[in-house]
Amino acid sequence: MHKCNECDKDSFTAVGNLARHVKFVHKMTYEDYTIKHVYGGERPKCLCGCGEEVKWRIKGGFGKYFNKSHSLAHRTNESYKIVCRECSKPVANTNNILALHIKHAHNMTFEEYLIKHEHNGNRPKCLCGCGEELYLRKGGFPKFRNNHDGRGKFNGMYGKKGKDNPNTGKIRTEEHKEKYRVVGLNNWDNNRDKYLETMHSDSYRENMRAHSLRTSKMQHVKDAKSKASLKWWADNPEQRVIARDRAILLQEQGKIGPQAPFKTEWKLNPFTNAEEYMHSSWESIFLDVNIKRNNPVSKVVNIRIPYLDENNIEHIYIPDFIGLEDDCLYEIKPEYFKHDPRNILKFAAAREWCEKNGAIFIVISLDEF
Repeated sequence: MHKCNECDKDSFTAVGNLARHVKFVHKMTYEDYTIKHVYGGERPKCLCGCGEEVKWRIKGGFGKYFNKSHSLAHRTNESYKIVCRECSKPVANTNNILALHIKHAHNMTFEEYLIKHEHNGNRPKCLCGCGEELYLRKGGFPKFRNNHDGRGKFNGMYGKKGKDNPNTGKIRTEEHKEKYRVVGLNNWDNNRDKYLETMHSDSYRENMRAHSLRTSKMQHVKDAKSKASLKWWADNPEQRVIARDRAILLQEQGKIGPQAPFKTEWKLNPFTNAEEYMHSSWESIFLDVNIKRNNPVSKVVNIRIPYLDENNIEHIYIPDFIGLEDDCLYEIKPEYFKHDPRNILKFAAAREWCEKNGAIFIVISLDEF
């Protein structure tokens, strides 16, 4: 039986009945009733000593701790296997519970705890020797930074180059081939039904059909481009002669061929004060000329112009340079490339785009400099 401390009535068989009596007769919530008669008029506080007031639970009344982490932080049990190195007490069986204890009992993060007690107060560094510091992950500190575990002596292939490389000089003898054949036959015999079921399934056939269509389409496009290029060169024999003579001249000058300088490079553009990537020596020379003439240009072009090639396939064209103080788009092309069918269509789309957007499209070859 439960007794009401407000009116001394003691005929309540359950706490719920007492709570209803307090609510309707004494106009009090059961929470206020409990604070007044059980806790001396003061709301109870967390037993861990943090000073936080514990919350009222509809079922069960006031708890002992502010929340579960506060109770975990101050538990001690002989069955616990992990001992906190700060207070030398067994507090947990998992690192997650240990981290909660460290946070609420010692006001430390688990990362700071590991650095202090496992790494002598110094943040660990990558074992590859790069000198970069490591950061806490699930399970503790890793040994390496991302993708650094394959560097230097930690790489399984370190020092194994040339003849020392295990993949060098491998010879498949007849004995090896026979072993592979036997393994393959055994694999087929053991999994024959599964393989046949997969091969006759609708999804497998659909995937194979889609793959075949993709492959044939890609090959068709490749063949069409090759035929179009060959046709253009066949229809323009004078251009073949010009291109051949120019190639011979450039090779004699050392501008193309095995002895030619590397054509692509990163160059500092003083107009943007940034490194910009030159796709050819033509672009490098064009930038140098504009620097000399103090005509601000940049390789950073955020313009995308769609166009259809001679096979009615859509592509995206990006101009080589853009003027920073004028509305000019620049394309750097050798004279003998201006008449290529693809370039003619590309330039026509660029000029149409410029007319609609109030810009000017200019095709320049180095001969015009």
